[in-house]
Amino acid sequence: MWGCSSTPSSNTEPSKGKANNVGSVYYDVLIKSDKPQDDWEQIAIEKLDRKKLIAHLFQQIVDQKLRLEDFYEEKEISLSTFKQKLQSGEIDPDKITKLQFEEVWETSSVPLNKKIKSIVFAVNSYDHLGKKIGYRPIFICYYP
Repeated sequence: MWGCSSTPSSNTEPSKGKANNVGSVYYDVLIKSDKPQDDWEQIAIEKLDRKKLIAHLFQQIVDQKLRLEDFYEEKEISLSTFKQKLQSGEIDPDKITKLQFEEVWETSSVPLNKKIKSIVFAVNSYDHLGKKIGYRPIFICYYP
């Protein structure tokens, strides 16, 4: 999940890496399914310990290893505000159903190196009748 892990060659020229950076890739990862009848979704997440993953990511936020921003306002969320939102239930780890990763792909070495730049945390979104209409991002965290 955290990408390919290989040690970069010591022969790599510093400028070469930039020339071989192919840009950012965004992709969604479903981490909790609300469709028990959908075998494809169930198989895709059956080996994922979702609670452990969210706990680990939240701990990185608490340890201030990640910069946290409001998704819509693009303003930094302080650690005290994050903790307050957790305490109040405004942010509920159990309701996080999807993550969106932004990665940078580096092609100067084999195998391909990937680096996570950010993760968006999202919850299910419902219309006024209670029908699921998609996902709503709640915050984004950035890796150094």
